[in-house]
Amino acid sequence: MDSNALSFYSNVFGLLIGGTTIISVLLGFCRSHLPSQRIKELEELLDDTQGLYESAIEDSLLNDIHRNQMGERLVSLRERSLRLRSRAYSATTLLKDYQEFLGGLSYSIGVACYHVKELRASVIVSFFIFQIGCDIHTLIQDHNRS
Repeated sequence: MDSNALSFYSNVFGLLIGGTTIISVLLGFCRSHLPSQRIKELEELLDDTQGLYESAIEDSLLNDIHRNQMGERLVSLRERSLRLRSRAYSATTLLKDYQEFLGGLSYSIGVACYHVKELRASVIVSFFIFQIGCDIHTLIQDHNRS
């Protein structure tokens, strides 16, 4: 075997190994973004946000307008999540999961996650606003007493 043939086969082997590695990395990345994985993140975010919202209501940290608006948004996001969940869980094989991924389901779940994170941030901001309001009110009362 001459050196040109060896060089050619070495290059082909290197290309095959490199291509296989790149494909494996891409599939691994895509697999972490499959709808079956992303829907779990959405459900965790919704549960966390629901808990924060209920805690804010129990502690009377939200006025009626905020409570109603946030409650409606949470119900809407929960309904949307149920539709997305049914699509994600209907993909029973890896091939179907990738088909849903390529069909945009993971993107839709990502958008829903974004909206849930916005709502969660609104609830947390309401906590801080209420706390600051209470602190200012206490400072004013203390100042008036002295």
